[in-house]
Amino acid sequence: MKKYLLFLMALTTVALVGCGNVKKENDIENNAETQVVEDTSDNTVDAEPEIKVLTNYEVIADLFAKYIEKASAGSGDGLAEYMITNINILSDEEKADIISNFPEDYFASDVLAVINFSVRPEDPNSMAWQAGNGELSGEWVLNKSLVVTLRDGKLINIGTGW
Repeated sequence: MKKYLLFLMALTTVALVGCGNVKKENDIENNAETQVVEDTSDNTVDAEPEIKVLTNYEVIADLFAKYIEKASAGSGDGLAEYMITNINILSDEEKADIISNFPEDYFASDVLAVINFSVRPEDPNSMAWQAGNGELSGEWVLNKSLVVTLRDGKLINIGTGW
């Protein structure tokens, strides 16, 4: 009986050690697979995403470019080219003066700007882009200007005057 118990204990030990080894081999394989996945993700995804904070100038320039492109596409009088030549963001003093004249239209948090730009219509004979301000110079209408209000990330009150 004693030999039988020793035999069972030896068999159990071998079985347990063998299972333990199998488990360790599986763990190594799983770790290797996990490592490959981690390596792949490191190569395809930035560890620290870059967040860029735009200035009011950059936001206005981007939104105005979208505005003029949309106006060009929807008008039937498309533009071959345009260029924003200047964006003048009003100082707090200049803005306060406008707010005092139009208190129902503007808020202290608004960003007010004058945008100067030039356009070259696709059709040089088109009068659509010559209307209002600007100077005709060959195929270009130069020095056009609009005033804009940046509020809550949107351009509002786009026009030729406050």
